[in-house]
Amino acid sequence: VRNETGPAENRKIAKVLTDHEGMAEWVIEEEVWECIWTELIINRKGLKTFLDRDGLTEVDYNFSEEMLEAMLQELDRLIDKYRGDD
Repeated sequence: VRNETGPAENRKIAKVLTDHEGMAEWVIEEEVWECIWTELIINRKGLKTFLDRDGLTEVDYNFSEEMLEAMLQELDRLIDKYRGDD
């Protein structure tokens, strides 16, 4: 989660969802995307995330090879499921 790239990555995800039939109706208006990023990530309002865990960073998580493979398979499945017909 980086402030330099996060809003742009967030926008990419939102655009994909906006263009996907069945998902578009659940995406909030584009005018508030940056505000949502600022409030949730920068100001840390809302649910707690790994950012709220003192002393831990992303590299501190130690997943087994099997767990990482399962996560990658799930990501691939979701990418295929929600891929646009571009």
